[in-house]
Parts: sequence; structure tokens; C-alpha cells
Amino acid sequence: MGKKANPIGFRLAVKNNWKSKWFARGSDYADKLIEDNRIREGIIKKMGPQAGISEIIIERGLGKLEIMIHSARPGVIIGRGGKQLESLREEIGKFLRDKKFRIDVVEVKKPDLDANVVAQQIGMQISKRMHFRRVAKQALRRVKEAGAKGIMIRIAGRLNGAEISRAETFKDGSMPLSTLRSDIDFGVYHASTTFGIIGIKVSINHGERMD
Repeated sequence: MGKKANPIGFRLAVKNNWKSKWFARGSDYADKLIEDNRIREGIIKKMGPQAGISEIIIERGLGKLEIMIHSARPGVIIGRGGKQLESLREEIGKFLRDKKFRIDVVEVKKPDLDANVVAQQIGMQISKRMHFRRVAKQALRRVKEAGAKGIMIRIAGRLNGAEISRAETFKDGSMPLSTLRSDIDFGVYHASTTFGIIGIKVSINHGERMD
């Protein structure tokens, strides 16, 4: 079961919270869902993996729309004098149909314990033609030194330019994927290389939460 379920969705009602916080009915739900996806895709495409975006929380209310970008490198998103953030605001405003919205940038205090940030770091290094085994082992060491109980990295694709794609898994510490009280962070990143797309999945165990 642990290998077939997304660790975040599996614990959604127990520990994790929703990344889109709003309620809608009928066709209004579909419109808002599509809009949320376009917002996230637009931000990620414009900022790129170098911004270290962990997650994008979208909260809607009566006449309000708040976008919270959690990033390990908020300075990259804000830019010098806030110019980059203003450019991002204009880009998002193009497909929000003149809606009033607000963008907040939240710093990720411990990037080495965030699965999405770790996956992006691995992906950027693989895109620069670094050996995937070396990159994965370095990430394992950094995450464990940061205080994680366990980490699992799965890299799949045409590794090192091989003709046949394959997947390799690197693991250190405990990873109880089927235990609901275990606090598992999960991140995915697709790295572009000259040989195609390399997929990276990272799971980080933060220990058990008994509350």
C-alpha cells in the first residue's frame, strides 16, 4: 500500500492540509481548479527550480485571493527592489480576469528537510551532467545531518545516457510509508537532460506525530 499511494494524499485527513483552501459547487469548482493549476504552473515556469519553491498555497474567500509561495530562496522570487515579484504579479494577472489577488513569499527555514526542495536540487545537478549516484548520496548525507529520521530517493529514466531506462533507489534510515502517524514529506521533480526526462522522487521521514 505504501508504494501505491501518494504519502501526502494518504495522510491528508490525518496530518496534512490542503494546498487549495476554498469551497465551490458545480461548474464554479472546475473553473477555480483550472485557475489554481494555471497559477501554480505559471509561477513554477517563470521562477524555475533555482527559486527552491516548496509549495504554493492558494486561499480564496469572499472577494479575496491569496497566493502564498513557500520558497527556500525568497530573494530569487522577490528580486532586487521587488522587481521580480512585480513581474510575477503581472504575469499571473493576465489570466486572473482582473481579480484582486495578493502574493506572499514565505521562507522555508530548513530547506534540507523539505522534499520538494531536495528533489529540485538533485534535478538541477543531474541536468548539469553530474553523476546521479554521487548527487543522491550527497543529498542523503545532507538530509540526515539536518535531523531527518529517514530519506528515500528514487531516480528513474535514461540514467547516464543508457539506451534502456531504469530506476534506482537510495535509502537511509527508516521509511514507514504505511504508518499514518509518521510524518512523511514527499516531493517530485522532472529534470530535463540531453537524453530525456529524469524523474526524481524524494520521501523524507520527520518522525512520528502522536497528536
